[in-house]
Amino acid sequence: MLKILLAMKNPNEAIMSLLKGHSVDTLRKNESLPDAIAKNNYELILYEGEMEILQSIRTLDPRAEVIFFSDSDVDAIEAIKIGASAFFSPPIECERLKETIDTINDLFQVRKESAELEKLLSAKYTFLPGLIGKNPKMLDVFTLISVCP
Repeated sequence: MLKILLAMKNPNEAIMSLLKGHSVDTLRKNESLPDAIAKNNYELILYEGEMEILQSIRTLDPRAEVIFFSDSDVDAIEAIKIGASAFFSPPIECERLKETIDTINDLFQVRKESAELEKLLSAKYTFLPGLIGKNPKMLDVFTLISVCP
């Protein structure tokens, strides 16, 4: 399940149905996009608007994936260069959008699993700052060092 910010002018029912099962916040009319991103930790942002704002989204939260929506196909290449994960122009291909969201969901699952594994490995094989080891003899030395005052 992704934490999603929906920053689109008029998302249609098909898009809304694709987001079911995810935690979705909708950008309120009186709230600025940068403020919403700064206050929360979104994994995916569905954004329809100015190309210039896309760059600031990537600056505010480089971990967030952005799907950019625009009426102009000219924006597609530039949006991807700036950092959008995907670009869609009307009419929205719902099957492709679903595949994109599923791919991003899988990406975040892998990121979470990697972070958990890294934490476990770090706890098991890091003993003092800068001392890492997995050799059984070294583990004995590290245990001895950690027991001694």
